[in-house]
Amino acid sequence: MIKLKTLPLLDRTSTIIVEEDINVPYGKVLIAGWLQMWKEIEPNSIIELLSFANPKSWYLNGPKPYKLNNVNISDYYTVELNKPKENFVNTLQDILAKVTQKSIVFLDNLNSLILYAGLANSLQFVEKLNKKVERLICLFRKDCIPNKILSIETLGNTYVRLHKYCGMHSNNEFTYIANYIHRKSGGTILLGSELVRQDIKTYEIQSENLKTQFNSGKNSTITNDATKIVSSFRIEINEHEMKQRENTLLPYIPATNMVNNECKILYVPDEVDDLDEEDPDDDLCI
Repeated sequence: MIKLKTLPLLDRTSTIIVEEDINVPYGKVLIAGWLQMWKEIEPNSIIELLSFANPKSWYLNGPKPYKLNNVNISDYYTVELNKPKENFVNTLQDILAKVTQKSIVFLDNLNSLILYAGLANSLQFVEKLNKKVERLICLFRKDCIPNKILSIETLGNTYVRLHKYCGMHSNNEFTYIANYIHRKSGGTILLGSELVRQDIKTYEIQSENLKTQFNSGKNSTITNDATKIVSSFRIEINEHEMKQRENTLLPYIPATNMVNNECKILYVPDEVDDLDEEDPDDDLCI
């Protein structure tokens, strides 16, 4: 069964877009939980963290999973005054040359990248990065540039949107709702919605389903409902109706009775028809 905690492990190659906003700033919290999960399941994995939104010190002083030995933090946010200004497009090319196929890349975040490199260069960079590495996770804040990227949910094969949870929750955990859609390589689409709780110290992800995702069982249920008979009508005719049909005069000659392929229309004048061609309206009682 699909769960948010192991969502990045569904496919060997995947691109995940995580959307947060000012009311639900838990994108980095979710990523921290995934980093901890990777450390437990794939201890030899190398994670490249590309920061365009925060200095390196933020991660070193932030959630503990960002300080794991297998996490390499590259700071593209801090500006060094003693260094000459470098073309940012060249910086993106250097990143593509540095990462390997086995790399797990976390990009923080798309908004800042677009401000630095422009929309076209940023999307090209993400597309090239997606083709080169096995797993790519991009953090995105829709409240910053809501109309910049249309249909951003199609940028990757997995899209996660975080929502605020308004119920009761503990002060010792982060609590929010995560809705996600995952497109498998075979074309199957999986949907899920979970109430997520993460401990403020360990960042371990614990969640419970809020609604059932689409699966083969549900699809079969929908199919059965669609084929269920909701109304009926009689198509058989009885003997009396059969005689009526045979004795009814039709205003044309059936094709089986045609002579020399000539078609004739049968017309029987009414008694009140005066056949007055000069004043046909009389026949219509006008």
